[in-house]
Amino acid sequence: MNPMNENIPHNLKDAFANFEAPFSAEEMQGDWSAVSQGISAAPQSGASGTASSGGSVLTAGVKVAFIAAAVAGLSVLGIKYFGQTNEEASQPVAIVETQPEQVLEEVQNTDKPEAAQLTDETKQLAKTEITERKPKINSIQAKNTTIDNNTIAVVHTDTNQTPRNQHERAVVNTVVKASASIASNKLCAGESVELSIENPAEDKLYFYRLQCEKKNILLTGTVEQSRKVAIAVDGTYTLTITEMGERKHRELLNESLTVAAKPLCAFEYSTDDCGNYHFAPKVPQKCDYLWIFSTVTKTGAQVSHGFEKSGMEKVQLIATSNGCADTATREILVNPAVGAISNPSIVNIITPNNDGRNDVFDVLKENPQLANVEDGSIEIYNSDNQLVFKTINGFSESWNGKDVYLGHDCAPGIYTYVISYRSPCQTGGYKILKGLITLKR
Repeated sequence: MNPMNENIPHNLKDAFANFEAPFSAEEMQGDWSAVSQGISAAPQSGASGTASSGGSVLTAGVKVAFIAAAVAGLSVLGIKYFGQTNEEASQPVAIVETQPEQVLEEVQNTDKPEAAQLTDETKQLAKTEITERKPKINSIQAKNTTIDNNTIAVVHTDTNQTPRNQHERAVVNTVVKASASIASNKLCAGESVELSIENPAEDKLYFYRLQCEKKNILLTGTVEQSRKVAIAVDGTYTLTITEMGERKHRELLNESLTVAAKPLCAFEYSTDDCGNYHFAPKVPQKCDYLWIFSTVTKTGAQVSHGFEKSGMEKVQLIATSNGCADTATREILVNPAVGAISNPSIVNIITPNNDGRNDVFDVLKENPQLANVEDGSIEIYNSDNQLVFKTINGFSESWNGKDVYLGHDCAPGIYTYVISYRSPCQTGGYKILKGLITLKR
């Protein structure tokens, strides 16, 4: 072996004994032995020189050939063990991250130097080494760049240095700016507007300002992610939400809110002698009214209703105006109608013997509610359908068992009565009652 390279394998083994790499010093020593044979053979064909007493002397041509062969051998080993040539090491590798957890690597390679004269197997090995080997990050520099109104791109430049390569890497993290919104800009007085902050920053505060200038109303406060703010008074409001930083403020929302007046839903009622109840709002307004009773619903500002039975009854009123509604509910006590006429109770037998018991047929005595009726009358017919009695002064008269037209006592037997009347609360015609009565002597 040439004296210039005979100790190189041993030196390489010692130099790379503690080197952290996916190859061993023994592997490198063996490869170098193969390369060194080529280096020793390189100057034989062109050797020319003179020998001196001290040893052999290499001519300039031999030295050049020897150095060229050594460079070629070192290039082959450099590609195999270091993964790229010096020219490749100077090329940047760009990595773009659109999300913190997503990294895309694009490796920019140039053609290998022709002087290296790599074999296909060595080229494939070099490509595998470049693809599989991951750089170590030594330093990071960050710079923010605004992409649009709602996005900030944070660009990191990473300088990676390892014993085999050096890369520069650009990492782009997308940071979404905070934004604000509300559920609705149309409300009713007494309701709440819901404020929302999307993607709030931990190092910033968010303030809201709600103002109605015409009514001198101002509401302010802070919002973390969401908050409901109650608005008691109707009117037109201006809502702003601002992001407050240490040195910079940014307005996230500026919107107008319309708060409609809520109708006042309260009612009162009155009743009459006929058992009818009359309902009306305490404060009439321009709105739609819906009255709900136990068996029926009615519309309108003023309504009347007659209940079917006495006792407690629930009445509900719903008032609606400009999309806003209010409800009022009351329970009222329904009493029997003072002027209402219940069905009369009729005694179906008379015994005109002056014993003080059922001596006459007296409808008013058994039914005092008939005292106020209009056009009341009683008619009595015998079995031949002949009229034997008829009142002239309403129910104040009674039948004593005589035929008023013939002037004598009627014979014992079965007679027919017809009672008719019209009460003050009754509408329409007369109410007529018919039945049988027995006359005994």
